[in-house]
Amino acid sequence: MYCIDATKRRTSQNRLVWHYDKIRRSISTPAIKDGIVYEADFSAFCTRLTQTGRLIGRTIFLPPWGSPMLIAADISW
Repeated sequence: MYCIDATKRRTSQNRLVWHYDKIRRSISTPAIKDGIVYEADFSAFCTRLTQTGRLIGRTIFLPPWGSPMLIAADISW
């Protein structure tokens, strides 16, 4: 997984912010909530990273065929 700074010009500045190479093959798009990046891969892991690329943890589950979705629910009724 690569995090790049899209505001920098590719020809003149280094756009790479951080790189995390422990995520295996994936077709999903990461989800971000409260400063945590969630990425699912075909090895049946959901990897959680800080927005600076530091590993928070990994959870095992079934291999995904989509992207992680984070849902906020207000149950204060």
